[in-house]
Amino acid sequence: MGQLSNERNRSPTSVPYRPSMFERLGPDASLYLRALPYTVVVFACTLLLFSTLRQKLEYSSAFVLPLAVVVTAAVTWAGMRIASGIGTAAGRIVVPTGDSTPYEHQFSREDALAARGDLAGALESFEAAIATTPIGSPLWISARVRAAELYMTPGGSPERAAALFREVQRAEGVTPAQDIYVSNRLIDLLLGPLDQPRRALVELRRIADRYPSSNAAMHARTAIVTIKHRLG
Repeated sequence: MGQLSNERNRSPTSVPYRPSMFERLGPDASLYLRALPYTVVVFACTLLLFSTLRQKLEYSSAFVLPLAVVVTAAVTWAGMRIASGIGTAAGRIVVPTGDSTPYEHQFSREDALAARGDLAGALESFEAAIATTPIGSPLWISARVRAAELYMTPGGSPERAAALFREVQRAEGVTPAQDIYVSNRLIDLLLGPLDQPRRALVELRRIADRYPSSNAAMHARTAIVTIKHRLG
């Protein structure tokens, strides 16, 4: 009985663990498997080509097989490196890493509070982030934009939303895309709940003047004509 117990205790370690190919190679393992049939095709075509050229170039048949192996290995290796590089680049585009893209705070707590209907709690949390974030950091802008969007919802404060959008407009680190976005959201407020169409015209002219060749400027000029017509 004691011997059986000892055998059971040794059994987990008696057989050394052998990692699988997928564990050793990681994501490249599937690439190796997919490359196998292509390698066979390349080898067959290369062997046929060298066999055909052998008589014309007058070299020994003993060199045909080694040449085919070398060429096949080179072509397969190059193809796999290219495929691996394309896959890595695509992965970085689809799923960015911290090495290429700075981390952006997702405000998951605030989203959860808003989803539960706790608008006041979510806005309070946003305001805390706004008050404690250093000026010029990416979070400084994103916190204001996200809070302003929430203030625009029913039960919020369109006045506070407009104030936050204006702060982002004046920020030194704001990008043209961010500037155009918050300006358009501010225009939505001015034409909607704030009912200040003349102020909206100011914002529209600002977009048209600052980004004259953009699609946003084209739409802004069209909106200016429409609003002026309504105002008489």
